[in-house]
Amino acid sequence: MDRTQLVGGKPAVSKAILVTLNALIASDVGFLAGIFAGATGDLTLDVAAGVGFGAAAGAFGIGMRVVTFIRSTSHH
Repeated sequence: MDRTQLVGGKPAVSKAILVTLNALIASDVGFLAGIFAGATGDLTLDVAAGVGFGAAAGAFGIGMRVVTFIRSTSHH
């Protein structure tokens, strides 16, 4: 029974969960950036989609650096 209990700390979040959460947040950032660029910049749909994709790719890259930092500093 005592082997089923976590001793000495809280459970670590898996890397897969962090990457999935990062991808979802990056896609939201890209979606909002595309809408904002299309509305304020008077851009066509394909150009606004390109802006959104660029923002999502940048947000994902920055998020992966954060995920790497979180995983490297966690003690598991």
